[in-house]
Amino acid sequence: MLSKILHIIATIVAIALILVGIVTFPMPIPLGAVFILLGLGLLVTTNAAFALWLRNFRERHPDMEDKIRKAERWLPGPLRLPIDKTRPDSDTEQTPR
Repeated sequence: MLSKILHIIATIVAIALILVGIVTFPMPIPLGAVFILLGLGLLVTTNAAFALWLRNFRERHPDMEDKIRKAERWLPGPLRLPIDKTRPDSDTEQTPR
């Protein structure tokens, strides 16, 4: 029960961070981008359905995949982990050979 409550709270916080990031994105200091990245990272780690959707999105849009991979080099470790989790070419399941 407590884990479901924490999951809901984390999802609400992630959505709030994304919304704040969208609002503050046009400001001269790119703080909005940081909020969006934090919100997306939190959402990917707490919501398996969103992580699957993002992985499929990255497979369908190779131009966005290239931009995400270029940005990934500049991200600190905690923000890089959710991006690694949704990388289309990484196999999370072991396939028999």
